[in-house]
Amino acid sequence: MIRYLIRNRPVLWLLLAGMTAAAQAQEIPWDSTARPEIYRTRVELFRTFPQSPQDIVFIGNSITFWADWNELTGSLSVKNRGIPGDITFGVLNPSYCVFLYIFF
Repeated sequence: MIRYLIRNRPVLWLLLAGMTAAAQAQEIPWDSTARPEIYRTRVELFRTFPQSPQDIVFIGNSITFWADWNELTGSLSVKNRGIPGDITFGVLNPSYCVFLYIFF
């Protein structure tokens, strides 16, 4: 097969051109407004929770969501505000009214 491609360079160029065109055809535009189905429910739930300046709030995606941060940190002031499937645009969304306090 390789010898055939070396001898028939036009075939190689056509093959490479076809692969390049296929790669470009698969480009999908990014939708920064897309949110997981659970997003609105979780944000509404977060708004019902009491907030304190002493809270340490973890925000993020499913990695944050599934962790038991109180047990891992040994602190009851740690709050988990992860949303499975969330992306950076979701965290930066103004409707996600969560304040992050970090004390050093």
